[in-house]
Amino acid sequence: MNFYHIINPYKVDESSPAFIEQKKTLDSLFTAINFLDENTNVTIVMKVSEADYPYFEQKYKQNKNVKLLKLATDSSQISPPFNVKRELPLLNDLLDISTINMDIQERDLVVVTNMDICVQPFFYMELLRIRNTGKDIFVINRRTIPKELIDKDLSEAYVSEGEKHIGHDCFVFPISALHKFDIREHILGIGFVFRPFLLNCILHSENFAELDDVYLTFHYGDDMFWKNEKFSDYLEHNKQKLIEVYKANKSLIDNAKQDPRKKVWLDKFFSFGFLG
Repeated sequence: MNFYHIINPYKVDESSPAFIEQKKTLDSLFTAINFLDENTNVTIVMKVSEADYPYFEQKYKQNKNVKLLKLATDSSQISPPFNVKRELPLLNDLLDISTINMDIQERDLVVVTNMDICVQPFFYMELLRIRNTGKDIFVINRRTIPKELIDKDLSEAYVSEGEKHIGHDCFVFPISALHKFDIREHILGIGFVFRPFLLNCILHSENFAELDDVYLTFHYGDDMFWKNEKFSDYLEHNKQKLIEVYKANKSLIDNAKQDPRKKVWLDKFFSFGFLG
């Protein structure tokens, strides 16, 4: 079994909190890889901006578990422009791994997490176990642990109980499903970005699951910077993209609601009045 774990690191000053946060994430991923046996391979697919590519190439060129790919675009190229210019990745671009140039099998698993999501050492081992129970596509909700633990060793974060979080920031699915997904210019780091992703996961699964109380991933604090009013036009953009995807897939949604296993998820996550 092969895993392709897609993340979006970005170059920041090494004295900044964001650098420490990214380092914690990457350290946790590489630790989890070391827990696997030789029959399971993990490739950390780093999708980075063209400007940041040389930095990460120099940093990870000797790491056999890392594959670097360039992002093709960002939110600053969307028209009309937003009130505050930001170069945020777009979900359809992030998920495009067609140029990876590796022997990918349809049954191989893709993992997508935010850049600030850390994982437990047994993360990939547990994903295999979950997959072997018959769940073909699933999302894992993180635990939110105290922000001050970011200055401590990872071992302290691993054993911090934290609190449940309702947001979705870890998706696991086979490569075969990725080809079917309707993913558009959903802007990362902004609300509603993963709701269309979640919809696709439910529609194209055989046995979908939300694992909302397993301690496999965690996040330091819960700042929710994206809720700042000055980014309201970004939020509206993502909301409109959700409406587009929902309307374009209405026939699939109606059919899925005939399956009680899928209907319960659709009713839970897509009861927004603006979806009609």
